[in-house]
Amino acid sequence: MAGVGRQEITVSRQSNVFNFWSKINNIDEAKDFSREGFVAALICAGITLALVLLSFAGVSLLPGFNAFALMDVALFAGLAWGIYRYSRICAVLALALYVAEQANNVMSFNTYNAVMAVLFIIFFVKSIRGTFAYHRFKAANADPVSSGNLTSG
Repeated sequence: MAGVGRQEITVSRQSNVFNFWSKINNIDEAKDFSREGFVAALICAGITLALVLLSFAGVSLLPGFNAFALMDVALFAGLAWGIYRYSRICAVLALALYVAEQANNVMSFNTYNAVMAVLFIIFFVKSIRGTFAYHRFKAANADPVSSGNLTSG
């Protein structure tokens, strides 16, 4: 009866902004890292869509949000889907697009939110690291030598 009523508790590593350069030890941690870029891309698409819709309604909170900005919504939504599917290319492109848009905002409108920009850059960098690690771990698990799937010819 010593084990009755006891439950084994496992503590999972919570991903946060402060461990963005910690070692990724397994495929689950790689998935956690990549998911942060997925969420960041969705947030970028959602905020941009909200600002575009507000500008259509006559409320202009920030300059430069018009129908052309719907292309950004589509780009970030597509990149989010790619990151969700662990695409390394989409993770890199999401970071590049975000940095390019932040640079454009600074040069064109003199608007800049440094805290938000740094956080999103960290999330996209984590996503890049996560997607690359995911494929590295997946390739290591599919290695024919380690899985015994060698065929002799």
